[in-house]
Amino acid sequence: MVTSFSPGDLADQFDIRCAFDYDHYDILLLYTLIPLVFVGFVFILHVNFSARSSKHKQALRRESINTVLYLTFVIYPGVSGVIFATFQCIDFEQADGIEIFKSTLSHDFRISCG
Repeated sequence: MVTSFSPGDLADQFDIRCAFDYDHYDILLLYTLIPLVFVGFVFILHVNFSARSSKHKQALRRESINTVLYLTFVIYPGVSGVIFATFQCIDFEQADGIEIFKSTLSHDFRISCG
């Protein structure tokens, strides 16, 4: 049984970081839009099938809600992790013996915090 899924898992499996240049904000956008696309897809299927079959409307409605809730439950941990990672910064006070005071995002050192 699948207990969690995140869109970044696919990116890690196929290692597309070599082909495309993206940062943490692109991943954040992807992780927050994918669940909305899933819900929209289920809604479109629900509307399409309920227009065709009037006698099974209640069962179709129940299955659509169950599908949306299951997808939300499965995708939620990955989405939450990326959203919370947006607020984790690391402070660097010294690098190579040179005093610097820089704060960067812990998951992407290219992004400066504040």
